[in-house]
Amino acid sequence: MLNIEKKNLMVSLPLISLFVCIFPSWAAYSLVQNETKEYANLICQNTYQSDEDDQEQKLRAKAARDSQINSLLDQAISLYKEKQLPEAIDLFNQVIRLAPDNAAAHFSLGIALEASKDLAGAADHYQIAHKLEPQNSEYEKAATSAKKKLDEQNIAQFEKSKKELLAKQAAEAFKQGQYDQSLSLYLELEKQDPHLAFAKYNIGTIYLIQKKADEALTYYKAAHKLEPDNKQYDESLQKLKLSIKEADDAKKQTQLSNHSNDKEKNNKNKSKQSYLAFCGLRVKSGKEGVLIEALLTGSRAAEAGLRPGDIIQVIDGRSIKKESQLEEMLQSKPYGQKFQLLVKRGDQMGQILF
Repeated sequence: MLNIEKKNLMVSLPLISLFVCIFPSWAAYSLVQNETKEYANLICQNTYQSDEDDQEQKLRAKAARDSQINSLLDQAISLYKEKQLPEAIDLFNQVIRLAPDNAAAHFSLGIALEASKDLAGAADHYQIAHKLEPQNSEYEKAATSAKKKLDEQNIAQFEKSKKELLAKQAAEAFKQGQYDQSLSLYLELEKQDPHLAFAKYNIGTIYLIQKKADEALTYYKAAHKLEPDNKQYDESLQKLKLSIKEADDAKKQTQLSNHSNDKEKNNKNKSKQSYLAFCGLRVKSGKEGVLIEALLTGSRAAEAGLRPGDIIQVIDGRSIKKESQLEEMLQSKPYGQKFQLLVKRGDQMGQILF
């Protein structure tokens, strides 16, 4: 019995020794494992906290940036309302540099540019605002309206260029004495734009050269109606009216003169002798008209405003080139009645009441 117990005891001792050796290692392993878990948990907590801090910093930065942008936008709008357009436009551009996707900034800049007559720039920014916020009907309406205005502006500029070319060609033809061609061009110009006063005035002048006083009067009246404050148009109209009236009076006077007695006829014939000299004129026939070579100081011609070197081309609507034609026309009215002269002086044309 004792041997058996001793044997059992001898078997148990190695196991006990092994357990005693192993237990400290297992305990240490458990401790390390627990510390590792705690450290890992700490790292996760710190990482999560760091992410939260970063997110909060980003939100703060974004809020500060948005606040700056809104402040600049408000300042720009205030400047626009105060009609300080250049300063407002600069601030709107600054906002867009900071926030290129800010539709409100693009739209506001478009309004400011349109107010400063930059329709093309306004149309571009309205379109950008509409693309950024396609659901905004106000942006869409502004973009559509600006594009339509821009198209109309381009068409108007093209038409203006065409009119300027026509006017230039008409003026050049007039200077060269090509009155029919000049008239045709001015009539085409008037057809394209009935509100051009200078075109109507020049048409009237050409009709006067062509001895069409009634047509000339019609166009002089139209030019004066369009520009009633134009002194040249008013003076030409009044002179032509007076000339036509005097022409009518002259016809009546001529009819009465046909019934005058022989004595009156003789006196009239006597008054016609050397009539040009009597008026203080010495003239010469020419290709462009009757050239005034000299005039007597204080004479009727001098008082009317004629000068040496002037070329009389038209008298009372009748084109003249010969000295005899001028004298015949001057003798066609009783002394004291006025004549309407179209005179070339250098490169300019003018009317003189003689």
